[in-house]
Amino acid sequence: MRARLVQRPENWPWSRVRAHLTGRDSRFVTVAPALGRVGDFAAFLGETFDEAFTYAALRKAEGIGRPIGSPEWPGDMEARSLPLRPQKRGLKLRKRARGQQDSPASYSISISAGASPLS
Repeated sequence: MRARLVQRPENWPWSRVRAHLTGRDSRFVTVAPALGRVGDFAAFLGETFDEAFTYAALRKAEGIGRPIGSPEWPGDMEARSLPLRPQKRGLKLRKRARGQQDSPASYSISISAGASPLS
């Protein structure tokens, strides 16, 4: 619709909207999760849509490379996989070998994933 190729989303041949409007799963989509969140899908599509406001968080997330969601969501995802919350920036110090003295010479510098040595 944004590209003005169709007038209604259900008219696009590869759209999942048809399945959500009929409430029936297709071989490409399971409708229950979306319908559980929005209820009446036709009414959901009919709501006014402020694109600039709605996409502001998405655009911000694109620029910083962080996921968006509720404050609890990153913690839940981190418990299952990789860290999503921002980590401390800059160089990380770690000990070279076990048993060495805690002197400045006993540390080596490593760069954390996603951090730039110039940032």
